[in-house]
Amino acid sequence: MPPKVSIIIVNYNGLKSLGNLLFKCLDSAFNLDYPDYEVIIVDNASTDGSREAILDRYRGDAKIILSNRNRGFTGGNNLGYKYCDPKSKYIVLMNPDFIAYSDSLKIMVKYMEENPSVGELQGILLWMRNPKRIENAGAFVDHFCYVITRYPMEPLNEYPERESYVSYTNGAYMILRRSIIRESLIFPEDFFLYYDDVELGLRLWTYSYKALVIPHPLGEHYSGAITKGSKNPLVLYCDTRNRLTLVKTLWTKFPRLRQLLPFTMLRNMLKSYDRIYLLGFIHGLSKASYTMKLGEAYPLMIVPILSFKHIKALFMGRISYNTLKKTFVNKEQLKQTSTPYMIPYKFST
Repeated sequence: MPPKVSIIIVNYNGLKSLGNLLFKCLDSAFNLDYPDYEVIIVDNASTDGSREAILDRYRGDAKIILSNRNRGFTGGNNLGYKYCDPKSKYIVLMNPDFIAYSDSLKIMVKYMEENPSVGELQGILLWMRNPKRIENAGAFVDHFCYVITRYPMEPLNEYPERESYVSYTNGAYMILRRSIIRESLIFPEDFFLYYDDVELGLRLWTYSYKALVIPHPLGEHYSGAITKGSKNPLVLYCDTRNRLTLVKTLWTKFPRLRQLLPFTMLRNMLKSYDRIYLLGFIHGLSKASYTMKLGEAYPLMIVPILSFKHIKALFMGRISYNTLKKTFVNKEQLKQTSTPYMIPYKFST
């Protein structure tokens, strides 16, 4: 008998952001070709009518959790997790701007069952505006938590038929092994949004579990529709604060390099004269200091990340960004490196 799965979807003013596309995305969660799963919809105190519309449309088919405030992506998923069936072996996180293909859940569960060392997994997420192109195929980070998304906007037919380990998988549509979720929290509650999936991926590698991308298109993502990208002040604030928090708590072979990022970010802040950026910068330093006092850290030596050789070669023009974003990491490459999971400089594409 296939294991039970709980799917968590967090909505906040989805009608205002997506219109009727919200229901097309949510409907896809109820039309998956899988025998045993439940759908949990968390509404983060929406004020655009989507709260009432979701109740009318999905009452009885899903567990609908009405939050009394906007808890963000992190808090909404944490709240949804509390209502998951105790029998569920896997947790799927799905955005309300994502259309899941009917066979996607079956494919993800099959890979998870066959690979017990994998803690989180995603497939190829396609660009909803043009499903023949890839929106996301996982991502790598470097020592400064700079994100290199794999295969963005590349043609789907050019993606090789092979798996790859990554630093983290994308929270738009991913599956987690429930047994690795500790303290009843999927994400740090106060991250709210952005860099939450990065933190989760680094944490799972710390627990000796891997993040894997499989070569199967699993659905279409309308990226940026809800947050409206970097133009949203909340996005700028959370992106700045959470990235700085993570970088300051990374445990690397080059600990002094962590001290460089705040100066780099401060320079960018002075150029932009943005008060939101300043608040994110200050709060990020404060949160990082508190986290370090607790002794919490993410050892990058066991995470597949881009090395300094990659970044140096990129800036010197020896390799292109297009080459970096097509990086693959397989089991053999993991075994070849002196720092267990550092991506070899001569990587495969």
